[in-house]
Amino acid sequence: IGQMTDRPEAWWIDTFGKLGPQIRKLALGRDDRAVVINRERKSISAETTLNRDTLDSDVLDDLVDRLSQRVGEHLRSSHLKAKTVKVKLRLASFTTFTRQITFSEPITSPAEVARAARALARTEFQPGRLFRLVGISVSGLQREEQENFQQRLPDL
Repeated sequence: IGQMTDRPEAWWIDTFGKLGPQIRKLALGRDDRAVVINRERKSISAETTLNRDTLDSDVLDDLVDRLSQRVGEHLRSSHLKAKTVKVKLRLASFTTFTRQITFSEPITSPAEVARAARALARTEFQPGRLFRLVGISVSGLQREEQENFQQRLPDL
């Protein structure tokens, strides 16, 4: 890019058409557009890597519960509901897999997140499997107000 910025503006126009001058400005690091820092959240997640790989299902259950609580509290404090709960698991061999469930009605509470995450994770807690990472996420987010508004619409 550094070599390209030394080219005359005519080269930019010949190469990129009418957008050439704008592309050149961007290549030079000049951009007058406003920085947008707010964007709609698509998911909420929490994960942790264990200090020691474990096959202890009680330790894993506790970890799933704590991460689910954190995700569920963030969901609640953000006034959001989620349709999908996902569990991410990584084995000691670095094999990583996810399991998820999507509900017909969105969930809101930390207990609902934990219940779903626990059920998903427990199917993978098999004897001899050493786990090194556990992650919980929710997606398919909706604002609480949106759903309340939809519920108030009259039947047509």
